[in-house]
Order: sequence, then C-alpha cells, then structure tokens
Amino acid sequence: MSDLFTLSRADVAATLDVGYSSVGAWLAPLPLPTMTGADGQRRYRLVDLIPALRQNRKRGLVGEDLSRLIAADLAERERRGALGAGFDLDLATAENFLGCLTPEEGERAQRLYGRVTAALVMALWDVAEPTLAVRALALPAHVRAIFGDPAEMPPEGREVFFVTAFAARNAPHLFNKEAA
Repeated sequence: MSDLFTLSRADVAATLDVGYSSVGAWLAPLPLPTMTGADGQRRYRLVDLIPALRQNRKRGLVGEDLSRLIAADLAERERRGALGAGFDLDLATAENFLGCLTPEEGERAQRLYGRVTAALVMALWDVAEPTLAVRALALPAHVRAIFGDPAEMPPEGREVFFVTAFAARNAPHLFNKEAA
C-alpha cells in the first residue's frame, strides 16, 4: 500500500470526534483516490483530506482538529516505517493540497520547498521531475513543519541527508512511469 494512504473514514471520524456519516458526506462530493487497506477499509491520503475537509466541512479544518488529523496520519506512517512519500502524489494533487494552505502555512511550505530543492541539487539529483520536491513535502517531518510550530522546521542544511534517502528510495519512479 502506498505510504500516503493512511486514514480511513472511521479513523477520520474518531480523530475529529464526529459521526461516520458526517465524514462520508464531506468526502462524497469529491472523487478522492483511495486504496483498500489490509483491514478492508478504504484509506485516504492526508493531502486529499485536508483540502476536502477545509472545503466541505462547515467548521473547516484548522487548529486542534487539523493537529489531531495530522498526528493520526503521522502515527500510521511511523507504524508502517514509511520513508517514501509515495509517487501517487501527482502535480494536480500537490497543487490542490498547496492551494488549501493558509498564508502562514504556504509561507512555511515555500521556504521548505526551496530548501528541499537545493538539497536535491546538492545531492546531485536532477530536479527535472517537477513534483519530486513537492512530493518530499509530504514526508512526516515536513508535514509537521508546514502545519505545526515554526520551531519544528528541520535545521538549515539537514535536508540533504534525508532528501538523498528519499530520492534514492523513489528513484525507480523517476525512470519508470508505469511503476508510479
């Protein structure tokens, strides 16, 4: 299963302390990609859930609700030992995700994107694949930095170490688009 498909409707309902049918109503209007987990439940990507809930939920998705949803996603990724952000994050999805950010979140994402791009170049990776750095923004440490406290931003210069591992892990997808 892709590293990004982490949360089921039941997970979202429990995390946000709302009814299962409410989550279904918020997600139904949108053709969101899903994968079926080992437990038989359809799982969603956080990068799809945030824009969908911000758009369709009257309360939006901010503050403590957003923090809890991110924590649930990150806990599932850590449980799986997921390093890769998953190459199912295409450019349109990434743009939709980045388009739902608040100005403050967008500013942090833009700073982080520049640092990740520079790290890829320093690691001698060709950044011609337009979404490689954007996809790296979906890594757990980056999600925490974008949506969390600015103090959680990885220290300057540290990106080259984990970006190298990320790029190496996902390199086959750069050369074989059918594998993506």
